[in-house]
Amino acid sequence: MHYLTNRRGIIVEGQHDAIVYDSLLRKMGFIPKIRIARGNQRMIRKIHVYVEMLRDKNYNKIVALKDLNSRTIDELYDECSDFPSDVSLCIAKKTMEAWLLSDEEALRTQFKNPRVSTFNHPEELDDPKSTLRRLYLENGKKYVAKRALPKIINHMNIQKIRDKCPSFSEFETALHSF
Repeated sequence: MHYLTNRRGIIVEGQHDAIVYDSLLRKMGFIPKIRIARGNQRMIRKIHVYVEMLRDKNYNKIVALKDLNSRTIDELYDECSDFPSDVSLCIAKKTMEAWLLSDEEALRTQFKNPRVSTFNHPEELDDPKSTLRRLYLENGKKYVAKRALPKIINHMNIQKIRDKCPSFSEFETALHSF
């Protein structure tokens, strides 16, 4: 029964999002089924199809995850106004990489002689994705998302994300609500 109550259907924009959310959700004790929309506009156009695919597999709690990027919250909600009312829309500000930048200790584990800044408010960074790439370059490593992201998450302290990223707390609330 525990297995069935922790299942969550997740709809994401891209492949890197899927890597992060799969690793993160498993770390949090959820068993996710992730649908990759392959882009913001495709998610918006095909949301009902993705939702039905997940419902057909008995995922009744479904969360759609989008990056805010340079849009305002109101603009993003307007774009997603056709989403089914029972699908939780969660927004990573500005991108989900901000969540990863919230735990400098997890980031330091990725490098031999780490030079990692503390990001007290990672959601306020202009471009968290570029900040993460730059951090890897400054530490003499090539940033390859599909390898780096799960390793970072493996070492992350979920409480640090909660403390520094309000959008993560909103996501977590959506995961727990039924």
